[in-house]
This record gives sequence, structure tokens and C-alpha cells, in this order.
Amino acid sequence: MENNPRKPYNGFIGTTRAKILGLVLAFVVTFMMMYLGAYTKYCLFVFVGALLFVIPKAFGVKSFKAMAVLGVAFFLVTTFVGAYLVTIPTIEDAQDTEIEGTFYGYDVQQISGTDDYRIYIHYDGASAPTLNYTQITSCSFEYLFGSQKTSVMEKASGNQYTTTVKLADNNVYLVSFNADDKWSQTSVIDETINSDTLQKTAIAGNMYVNGIPTVMFFLVLLFSTWMRRNFEKQRAKFEAEGRLYPKGYGLCKKCGMTVLPGEKVCRKCGEPIDIPEEIQRATLAKLYGTEKCPNCGNDVIKIEKVCPRCKTQMPGREVLAEGETFKCSDCGADVPVDADKCPMCGVKFEDDSDEPAVECFKCSECGELVPENATFCEKCGAKFDKD
Repeated sequence: MENNPRKPYNGFIGTTRAKILGLVLAFVVTFMMMYLGAYTKYCLFVFVGALLFVIPKAFGVKSFKAMAVLGVAFFLVTTFVGAYLVTIPTIEDAQDTEIEGTFYGYDVQQISGTDDYRIYIHYDGASAPTLNYTQITSCSFEYLFGSQKTSVMEKASGNQYTTTVKLADNNVYLVSFNADDKWSQTSVIDETINSDTLQKTAIAGNMYVNGIPTVMFFLVLLFSTWMRRNFEKQRAKFEAEGRLYPKGYGLCKKCGMTVLPGEKVCRKCGEPIDIPEEIQRATLAKLYGTEKCPNCGNDVIKIEKVCPRCKTQMPGREVLAEGETFKCSDCGADVPVDADKCPMCGVKFEDDSDEPAVECFKCSECGELVPENATFCEKCGAKFDKD
């Protein structure tokens, strides 16, 4: 099969090296987009999934299995690498009570028998600080997401302020304080969590966030696979009907235009079409069927009058003499004068049934068939005697 002239990179695209490069490049690009949080700043989750699909396809990857493995690998690696190597260390680094600036640490005490927690903070400023606390519902690498709540703190004594909030056990909460346009660093309330809770939160959060582009990837993969298989079924049907050549033989060598059976020149550029005879015969065999030659056993297309191998006339098929046939203007096949369409390429002829049949004779100069009442040959101009 020759390269499509419309795709100059066919020499590399589709090779094993190109496919491996496409798969690796797709994984690295999308992994870094998740790691760096680019999806939150410059694009949507769906764009990550689309890139995961498009990049391998651009390098010629067609295998559904290879693409599916890529999608599963992306999901597993981003989830567990994100959880264990980034998310958990990020939360653990924030699990302390040392707060920079004018905020001096905080303390958390659970009110016995309830889910209420009293939180204390030391602050030297003039205004009462506000507590900001967020329950982590999802995460991706070092990016933690959740709905933030606030609570204004009341003065307890001296520079100590307090407030009471409801915190569900076995959940991770981020806390920070602000007052007088000053903010504390973000910390984690560690009184309500343990190591199992931390791991569970990190894994579940990364699974949710990284699962969104993965789901988008598989939706696009399944839809495109379904479309391609439908297209291939339709193409196989057209090939069986003789309406398309097999793959590799249905393109113009000059411009890459699709060539249909029976065409002698390209519809786009006019280049002569050079389709191997065996391919043309195979296409016609699918269209009309074959039967065995009674003499040599060769497969003979049912529209052929004689066996192409031994020249034996096929039973029940009259071999028409010259003058009883004419050349098809589309494919050049010999067609009976009373045919309404070409038996080789299927082109339909104008209906001349209302006109009386005209007997012809062969021009003595050029061999062209001319009506018997003609006085000269339309092809070579030779004049005929009235006799």
C-alpha cells in the first residue's frame, strides 16, 4: 500500500515508534496538567481528557486496547501518585499549630458527647478574628477543594478568642484566621482525623478529580470506536457490492482522491487511474458472483462471456459478433446494443427504445461502426458509395 500523498508524514506516523511516542507524550502532558493544576487555571477537566485521546491518535494509534490501557494507567497513576506523594505530605505539613504573624497558635477541644468543638486562638490585634474552616471533599495533588465556612470569634480573656463549630469526626478540615486585613497560614485540624482518615480522604479526593477527565476520555474513545466500526461495516458492504475498491487501491496516486470502480481518470485532477487487473476482477466478482469454467475450472465472473484463462465460451452466454455491441463510454467494456446499462460498471444509458434499430457496417478505412445509410465516416471522414 502506498502512502497517501495528502499526508506527507506517513513515513513516520503509524509506525511502532510513533505509536509509543504518542502514548507516552499523551500521558506526560496530561499528567503534568493535573500535577501543575493547569486544568483549574487555563482549561477544563474535559480538555485534559480530550488531549489524552487526541495526541495518540495524531501519532497513528488505532488500537482500542492500547488506548484503554492508557486511560486506566492515567487514572491509577494520577490518583495514587497524587494521593501518596503529594496530597498526604501537603496535609501533613499543614498539621501544626504554629501560625505566622500576629496569630499565636490555636487549640481545639471537643465538647463531650457532641460533635461541637471549641476553638481558641491568641491574637494581639484590635479586632476579633474570624475563623475560616473548610471540609476537604476532593483533592488533586496539592490542590484541596471544599466549601468554606466562617465563624466570628469572641473574646474569652486577654488576647484569647474562641468560637464553637460543628466538626464531623474522621474528616479533614483546613483552618485559617483573619483580622485587621491580616491572615494566618492555612493549617489542618488534626484532632478529628487519623492516618487512615487522611489516606482515605486523599485517595477518594484524587479519584474524584482525576476521574472526571478519565471518564471524558473513555466516552470519546467508545464513541469514536463505535463510529469507526460502523464506517468499516459500511465500507465492507460497499466493497462487496463493488462500489468501492479494497483499501490501498482506491486512491489517486497523484492527489489522493478516492477512486470508484469503473473510473478511468481521477475526478479531481484528471490523472489516469491504474488499478491492478486482479483488483478490478475481484471487485466485479463480489458484485456479480462467479462460477467455474466447465473446461479448466477457473473462476469466471458471471458477466464474462468466455473464460479468461482458456477462452472457452461459457454455457448460455452468447458471444456477440461485432456490430451487435458498442463500447461503454465509462469503462470501455463491450455492451450489447439493446442493453440499458453497462454489465461491467453499471452506468445507465439513455433509453432509445422508441427509435427503430439502425443496422451498421464497419468503415473500410478505420473500422468504425457507422449506420448503413451514412454517406461518410464521422471518425475518419471517408466517403461511401451509394451502392
